[in-house]
Amino acid sequence: LSLALVHTAWLGARRGIDVMGPAKDAAMQALAIDDSVALAYTSLGNIYELFEYDHLRSQAAQAE
Repeated sequence: LSLALVHTAWLGARRGIDVMGPAKDAAMQALAIDDSVALAYTSLGNIYELFEYDHLRSQAAQAE
């Protein structure tokens, strides 16, 4: 579910702000059920990369 929600935002079907919370909740629930499933970690990593990663701030830190 988490990956499907992330992909709907990536494809432009839904706004990222509407998808981020439910996608993150679904990934965290998957990890709570079984934390050995790599797909749950991949989905959570995608959420962090697409919605929470601050590209400008990270590039400024690398330039220093």
